[in-house]
Amino acid sequence: MNILLTSIGRRVAIIDFFKEALSGQGLVMTTDADPTAPGLYRADKGFIVPRVTEKGYIDTLLEICRVHTIGVIIPFIDPELPVLARAKERFQDFNIQVLISSAAVIDICRDKLRTAQFFNSHGIPSPSTFTTTDNLSDIAFPVVLKPRFGSSSLGIVECRNLNELEFYSKLRDDFILQEKVGGIEVTTDVLCDFEGRILSMVPRKRLKVRSGEVERAVTIGLEVIRPWVEKVFTVLKAIGPLNIQCFITDDGPKFTEINPRFGGGYPLAHKAGADFPRKIINLIQGKTVEAEIGKYEKGLVMMRYDDAIFLREDQLYHGKGYYF
Repeated sequence: MNILLTSIGRRVAIIDFFKEALSGQGLVMTTDADPTAPGLYRADKGFIVPRVTEKGYIDTLLEICRVHTIGVIIPFIDPELPVLARAKERFQDFNIQVLISSAAVIDICRDKLRTAQFFNSHGIPSPSTFTTTDNLSDIAFPVVLKPRFGSSSLGIVECRNLNELEFYSKLRDDFILQEKVGGIEVTTDVLCDFEGRILSMVPRKRLKVRSGEVERAVTIGLEVIRPWVEKVFTVLKAIGPLNIQCFITDDGPKFTEINPRFGGGYPLAHKAGADFPRKIINLIQGKTVEAEIGKYEKGLVMMRYDDAIFLREDQLYHGKGYYF
């Protein structure tokens, strides 16, 4: 079976994990709009494609899948999720799986206001959340101003008083306000099957973050968060790899976000024993995959660093298509 990882960027480790899981019984192929994306050149085959927002993006992916016998597509960036979710049937017509949740689930997860409303309506502890049209005088400071549709912590501002809040809230109208929550920041990598059943979950405490993505982290126990994570995904019926974020406070966890895709810190969960790629391949092949909750190494520390791929300029592909 051949696998296509889309909008791969610099996620080289995940390519290696899928190659290991395939054990030579298929190829790992990747796409990106940028010909200098490292992931294009780590894969067995890389393809330059239009940007997600450009006309012909889905048609290009379909052509790649048909020509190269792709069995499953796994996307890696947020803007791509709703586009692919709404095109799943086009791929299924050619027996190609797109491993993401339904469009309805994607919409809940990508919109931070709808995420907060989902948590609240199902009794999941989360920070108090307001829209910028609420009565600002009723809000206790400090508060965090977030874009409703954002990722990688871009556009997030902490406001310490009413003046700062009024200033930043006028810059755009698609923000939400949340109470600032202290405590331990935890991200849990989760894998769900096609029925939304959790197959694996691995929580990690963030130790250091760079540009919104975890740089250093350590795996921790499930005791505090497990019942809440299970409740979230029992209701949500998500599919594939995801991660859910929370702060563990003195009063328990408070959940803030759900990202319906592989997280940047997944390599830690993988090295701790949660082999998502192997489970995904077994799912796609119709094999029975048993849930393995809690079967991972606790106290494993990840310290990420930069590495590089070197090619001559004439080895880069500068058009649409694949580079070799």
